[in-house]
Amino acid sequence: MEKQAFVNALVSLPDPAARLLFALLDKSSMLELLSGKLSLTLEREVARASGWSRNELLLKLLIRLNQTIHNEKITYITKEDVIQNTGLLVDRAIAVLTKTEKEFSGETLLDLLVYEGDKIESMRRSDEVLKEPLRPDAQSTALYIQQLFEPSAKTLSTFSAQRLRERMLPFVIYALFLWNEKLTVEETEERICSFLRYWQEKRGIYDHLQAKMKEHTYAIELEDRLLEQKTGNMKVLQRQLDQIAEERDNIKTALIHRLPHDIRKFEGIFEGKAKTVWNRMVELQARRAEAEETEEEEEGLLRSLWNRIDTSISDAQTERETKRLAVRLVDEMVAMKKNIIQLPVYYMDRIKQIHDCDSKIQEIRRWRYQLEQEVEKHKEKIQHHKVHRTTLEQQIKQWEKELFF
Repeated sequence: MEKQAFVNALVSLPDPAARLLFALLDKSSMLELLSGKLSLTLEREVARASGWSRNELLLKLLIRLNQTIHNEKITYITKEDVIQNTGLLVDRAIAVLTKTEKEFSGETLLDLLVYEGDKIESMRRSDEVLKEPLRPDAQSTALYIQQLFEPSAKTLSTFSAQRLRERMLPFVIYALFLWNEKLTVEETEERICSFLRYWQEKRGIYDHLQAKMKEHTYAIELEDRLLEQKTGNMKVLQRQLDQIAEERDNIKTALIHRLPHDIRKFEGIFEGKAKTVWNRMVELQARRAEAEETEEEEEGLLRSLWNRIDTSISDAQTERETKRLAVRLVDEMVAMKKNIIQLPVYYMDRIKQIHDCDSKIQEIRRWRYQLEQEVEKHKEKIQHHKVHRTTLEQQIKQWEKELFF
């Protein structure tokens, strides 16, 4: 038989018959057969598919047929693609018949149609329930399917839904040829071309979604690289900032330790709050010097011990107060800005170094802030692309379900 015969029969199939065969492949199960509910299920599914266009219906029917033979790669760019795909369906249906029907020994589509036709006609003649020929309606189809797969008195069939569809494949192909309309060659070719245009339009939308998906994926990768680079730069800046801050603290600590010993060198330099702090430090240093010059009188052992305890407590308090004042005075010296030239050379140089550190810290903080803003923008762009990519993924999955199941 001509290779295109299956394709011609498929596109010549009336919409009600196509919906019925789709429902049969989509929803049939052994439970439906055994419970006698297949007819109701087919009617419900046929009604659900009533809003589909002819081309959409043919595509869904082809998808279910290909699912039956475990063929997950379908494409219908040209008519030859459709012919090749329907050829696979016929080969699989013949293989099923050869395996399950001992009487079948055919090798062609014509052999399959003749065998299925004879089997169904024989069933109709021998079964009182099947008084009418096989018609494209839910009740008639359900009756014939039920008779084809009715379990024997001794065994109960345990077909899975997929296995049942495989066994029904020869019947579906026969029904497809039985119910098709008689069309002219021109009408048949026009329907084939219409179906191919429909597929190509669907595939074009799918390819466009795939291209947009790749664009968003590339944009995310690019933003990720930029984000990683700038995050690395921020870490470098942070290390520099920590090093400069540590250097500044070390300089300030050195000044704080040395200042009490050089306090007399600052006479006449400070004004205002700084001078008040300086005066207090001078008093503490004078008191400490006076205490060291006072000779300890000879006293009893217990009295001498208590004096030492009092002195140690006093010295600790003086040390804490001196350190606190030194910290405040160094802060005042740092705040002198241009007037630091009045300070002794050692202190003037160290204060300049502190000012340089402060300038570097401010500059690094500005760079880091700028990088933080850029990093946030990259994160926002990445999130933007991910949201769009997620939407595209959902759309692509839906299209894959429609086109490639």
